[in-house]
Amino acid sequence: MVIKIPHVVLEGEIKTREIKTQDIFKEIEPLFIKEENLLIRSTNSFLSLDESTILIEILVIEKNIKNQFFAIVNQREDGVVVRIHPMVEVEKTNGVKKSLAEIGKQVLTKFKGTKVGKTNLSEFL
Repeated sequence: MVIKIPHVVLEGEIKTREIKTQDIFKEIEPLFIKEENLLIRSTNSFLSLDESTILIEILVIEKNIKNQFFAIVNQREDGVVVRIHPMVEVEKTNGVKKSLAEIGKQVLTKFKGTKVGKTNLSEFL
């Protein structure tokens, strides 16, 4: 059984190198979502020294299941990808998927001309 890593690729004007990862870093706001049986909170965000990657520390508590992980935001040839950091093992619950989609929605909102490309998070966007 293959488990796909939750991700969203953002395309459009964000694909150009005119919008840098550093610009995205400045615009991402902390997450705080509280619903019945769900809490999503981002605490710290980090920009890599070469300014190519953003790490966002996220806590998701869903039906008493606690997940802490880093979301990674980085530019690739096909656009900007938001996903779980590959070195972290995390249960891919709906809350975890929603947290990644919420980061993607922030980028979509703040950078006009950006659209959703490849994703397996459509139901959360």
